[in-house]
Amino acid sequence: MKKKNILILYAKMGKGHFSASMATKEALELLYGDKVNVIMADFFQLLSKGVSNTTQKMYDGSVKFIPSFYKAFFELTDSVWTIKFLNAISYISLQSAMKKLLKETEPDILISTFPIWDYGVAQFWKEQHPDSKFVNIITDSISIHKAWLIADSDYRIVPNEDTAKVLMNEGVPSEKIKILGFPVSLEFIKEIDKKAILKNLELNPNLYTVLLFATMGDNKRNLKIFNKVIDGKRDYNVIGVMGRNKSLMPKIEHLKNQKNVAILEWTNNVPDLMKASDLILTKAGGATIMECIAAKKPMIITHVIPGQEEGNAILIEKHNLGIVLKKGKKGIDEIPSHISTIRKESQKYSAALKEQSNPRAALKIAEFINSLL
Repeated sequence: MKKKNILILYAKMGKGHFSASMATKEALELLYGDKVNVIMADFFQLLSKGVSNTTQKMYDGSVKFIPSFYKAFFELTDSVWTIKFLNAISYISLQSAMKKLLKETEPDILISTFPIWDYGVAQFWKEQHPDSKFVNIITDSISIHKAWLIADSDYRIVPNEDTAKVLMNEGVPSEKIKILGFPVSLEFIKEIDKKAILKNLELNPNLYTVLLFATMGDNKRNLKIFNKVIDGKRDYNVIGVMGRNKSLMPKIEHLKNQKNVAILEWTNNVPDLMKASDLILTKAGGATIMECIAAKKPMIITHVIPGQEEGNAILIEKHNLGIVLKKGKKGIDEIPSHISTIRKESQKYSAALKEQSNPRAALKIAEFINSLL
């Protein structure tokens, strides 16, 4: 029997779109690897490698140095006419790229985790494959960009009920909304040996453990946060992860040798580090907060990208999943107090996180996609 082909379109604009695609692919291959081929394609690479690289640099730069510009761009494009205009001016090149891709991959179903060109892609897909499904996997909560809403999608998969309500208020029929969760890596389902992980990092396995992620934001702010969490008297472990922020490492050399501190430049073991920790300091990215929720770990949100991530921050505060820092120095100064509060009220946060946690979302999404083939 011939395998069905599943094509997932994504973009490397932030972490969420790509990680949602990878987790969905992972789950599909685990459950139905003998029945399906899963192909992933980057929207920007389809258009042009130059466009892809330039767009990624513009995204990183605006988020890091001029978030007000990014917010203005987000708000400017957050309208039906703007999205239709962007799709119209790129339709010829996108149509050509899609024709080539569809000929090469012959997909039986099309899935998108990045919305900007969904309007044009859905039009072309429906013309070519009127009986095949087009599905969106929405990667943020509550603050939903109009680009997610206007394409002719058969189904929109959302991470939670809050987001489903937003879509229904925007006129999306309830039967086209599937509340299946955000697809996180299947590593979040697996059990770990917490003490072994902490010992391997030369940390005290009996102490409370704080996991701190550097953001791509202002390194002056990053440095202040690292100093506030690590420096001085404390009774907890700290695991600091630089990720893509390589420039921060030289600035925190003075913290690396402190007792019960582990600083990692890069790691492919984020799920295990999250599960081995008791509290996570991170930005309000769609994928990141959903991973924290999947791991049932409370958060202190250190950075919110204007527009795009504001809904994620609202979700955290609404459901008592953590604390969102105030802007400026005052917010950073309150970090020790917030850590203390979350430790003291651990049962409250644990109960709230348990209610929202959905580490098997990728498997549920895979089962749903398979039902459409």
